[in-house]
Amino acid sequence: MSQSRRNSEIKRGREKFQIELDQVAGFLRMIAAMSGTLLVLSLLFFVIGEKTAEVTVVYTMTILVNLIAFAGSLLGAWKFARKDRQLQEQKD
Repeated sequence: MSQSRRNSEIKRGREKFQIELDQVAGFLRMIAAMSGTLLVLSLLFFVIGEKTAEVTVVYTMTILVNLIAFAGSLLGAWKFARKDRQLQEQKD
């Protein structure tokens, strides 16, 4: 049996997952909650922690990465939720 024939048989047996936009938005909200928590904790420890050059650089990088992840996931969740509402209104 040729390789391409085996690959096509494997692909036929797969089932497709039905992922809805509100599920993606919920996942992005969970990511936002986790990154927001890490952002608050890193800000807190940055304020009350030791002030050396290395610590300042590490906390600054951590704060920036968590801020970007928090803002991006909230924006993505908002857009996916809005798109899901629009699709639901078109369907009704």
